[in-house]
Amino acid sequence: MPAKKAQNKSKAHSSPCEEDDDVSEANSLANSTGDATLVPHVDVDTGLAHNTGVIQILEGIRNDFSTKMDVVLKAIQDVKRDVRDFSVRMDEAGARISSVEDTMNAEKGKTEALVKQVALLTNKLVELENHSRRSNLRLVNVLERWEEMMRWLSWRSGSLKSWDQRHSRHHLSSKERTGCPDGRVLVVQPRRGSSS
Repeated sequence: MPAKKAQNKSKAHSSPCEEDDDVSEANSLANSTGDATLVPHVDVDTGLAHNTGVIQILEGIRNDFSTKMDVVLKAIQDVKRDVRDFSVRMDEAGARISSVEDTMNAEKGKTEALVKQVALLTNKLVELENHSRRSNLRLVNVLERWEEMMRWLSWRSGSLKSWDQRHSRHHLSSKERTGCPDGRVLVVQPRRGSSS
């Protein structure tokens, strides 16, 4: 009898798997000796209840895990959709950038031609401004008396006609440049603007 109590105490502290092993050992021992009284009484409902509890716990873990997994999968789907949308936007932006670069490369030649044309027109403008300033002269130290003015004008008109005949080269003296018969200096200054 003490051996049975020791077996019962060890069974109380053992797991269900160990209990099944003990039962199978007891059954094999009983079968080999032919004594059916040595087989201990095993409560099958306790093992099933214990297995059912474990199964329920595992089922709860699985449900909790599947719920959390559904949330994670939904979040992954949202991220995939956002990445796909972002990829589409990036492709569109790349196409627009490529189009702008192509247009810019095509416009470089036009820009260079326009820069050359502006430089040419600027030179022409400067030349025309200088020409207009040369045509618009302001006379300083003009003769004040009428007689002197008339004498100067008559000399000037005569000197222009005879100038080509007298000079084979383009060299004018100070007297001829200013047009004064008595050698007075007549200063000719170009005006800054074309307005009077």
